[in-house]
Amino acid sequence: MRRPLLELVHELGLTLDEFSPGYVTDPKKAVYSIYRDVRFSNDKSLYKTHVAAVFAYRGPEKHAGAGYYFHFSADELLVGGEVYAPGSPELLKIRQQIAADPDELRGIVGNRTFKRHFNGIEGEKLKRIPKGFPPDHSAADLLVYKQFLAGAKLPASELESPHIARTIHKHLKAVAPFIQYLNRALA
Repeated sequence: MRRPLLELVHELGLTLDEFSPGYVTDPKKAVYSIYRDVRFSNDKSLYKTHVAAVFAYRGPEKHAGAGYYFHFSADELLVGGEVYAPGSPELLKIRQQIAADPDELRGIVGNRTFKRHFNGIEGEKLKRIPKGFPPDHSAADLLVYKQFLAGAKLPASELESPHIARTIHKHLKAVAPFIQYLNRALA
């Protein structure tokens, strides 16, 4: 099971380098462990129910910057890009970039290609606009995000297609402007 996944990640890494150079493509580093840390969990099952890989930018720490991601399980294939758990300094930088020019981010997520593959920005949100930003800011709807995710859920049957790498590649390429925008704030 692991070898086909490593081959898929390797193939995707080669194609990802065409439009987003600078992302970690070593398959062994990109693929997440199948084991779960059960020390603090009520659910003591040892294995995850999905297999995942991340293509992280070589700049910030693995989870501090925006990266490309996919996972699959018996139920779904999820493909996209994200800043999943930014620290407070990184989150502030992203919010400052958004506040300075919200139309740029709105243009990226409103782009026809992006909209064809994704349903917009997702992720945890604050109930109110964060401190340091006026409550009536024109980007208030964007500044409340604590995570910036864009993902497409596809049927698990896609995994059986001989064109699975091409399908994932199309989604990663569609989310690339969003990822580049987020990482620009962190540079």
